[in-house]
Amino acid sequence: MSALATTRQAGERPAWDRRVHRVECRLTNDLLAAIDPVALYRAGYRTLVLAEPVVLGEDGEFDVRFLHLLREAMSVILRIDWAAGSTVPFDLSLVRHLHPPRSGPQDELVREWQRQHRFGLCYYRVGPGFVLLKDIRGDGARYRLDDGRAVASWPRLESVQRLADASSDTLELCELLDGERLLLRRDGWATLLPYRMRQWPVPFDAA
Repeated sequence: MSALATTRQAGERPAWDRRVHRVECRLTNDLLAAIDPVALYRAGYRTLVLAEPVVLGEDGEFDVRFLHLLREAMSVILRIDWAAGSTVPFDLSLVRHLHPPRSGPQDELVREWQRQHRFGLCYYRVGPGFVLLKDIRGDGARYRLDDGRAVASWPRLESVQRLADASSDTLELCELLDGERLLLRRDGWATLLPYRMRQWPVPFDAA
């Protein structure tokens, strides 16, 4: 059976229920690279369930890839149902805009993440020749990125970037974003923290 097996079967749930996609095995870097939240959403799924607890803090590449998964899911409003299988190694002020775990060994942190999480806290939009960012995880800030080299490097950080392979322009953009707490960097790997705003959930109360 594929690790990316769906739970949907004819007559299994009422017609109004959202379709659920399940990952039954423990996540690996290769599996994280293969899961595409945008493709799942376009296929009609609205929830991704990770059956095995997610162990963080042991592998920098894994941590970055997992945060990339949470970020991409937020971009299409695909809910991720996951449990932390270890201490969460992230500053809550950096990640509270992403899907929190349903449970984990740090009950107080998990509850606080669940309490603070809401849509629209940290996102970006892409225009012709510029990127607009909004970050209200803290005091609130808006940014416009319109330097040609930086905008050209932006797609590299939308994915998971191995910094040893990055161009000088991408590394310069990394430093800029890291200084504004808009980048996750671990053990030579990096990815954006804000998610791309593709659509607003309905109903939605803007912050």
